[in-house]
Amino acid sequence: MGTTCLAFVVSQLDISIVNVALPQISRSLYADISQLQWIVDSYTIAFAVLMLSAGGMGDLLGAKRLFQLGLITFGIASAGCGFAWDPLTLIIFRALQGLGSAMMIPSSLAILNQSFAHDNAQRSKAVALWTAAGAIAIASGLILGGLLLQVSSWRIIFFVNVPICIIGLLLSLGLAESEKHPNKGFDIPGQLTWMVALTIL
Repeated sequence: MGTTCLAFVVSQLDISIVNVALPQISRSLYADISQLQWIVDSYTIAFAVLMLSAGGMGDLLGAKRLFQLGLITFGIASAGCGFAWDPLTLIIFRALQGLGSAMMIPSSLAILNQSFAHDNAQRSKAVALWTAAGAIAIASGLILGGLLLQVSSWRIIFFVNVPICIIGLLLSLGLAESEKHPNKGFDIPGQLTWMVALTIL
């Protein structure tokens, strides 16, 4: 359960922690207001748009494999954000972070459901703790971001994700292999419609 909570925390933390660093990012990368908005929104849009599709991919590939791919993607994207040399680069890597989060969240919940499939009480408790961890991460993002910016530049808020993702990946090796459901198929037209509609909104 700790492994899935760790992934949920790091993905939710990046929704709020970046807001504190926007003034520094603006000065460092000479980003205007529109670019700063996209630095924030590219993550949340990619996260929201792709999460439904990631849930379907979890059925095809297995939740554990998708969870691990999400950790790897998020870690690489976080490093890319930390090394970003202009606003566009940061926006692109932020969107890639959103992709990683979209893969981690539904698969981590599927792993929890599978781990406690035969104990409804324990499963409810595990999901409650998982949800609480994400909520606390969003709330503490502003405080943690402020503390990190006191000791380093804005890049540190992205670099700290890398060791967390590595730890999560190592811990995930001990998770039980998850079931695959290839017979469920993948509704490509439906997924594309969802992506376009949500992005336009």
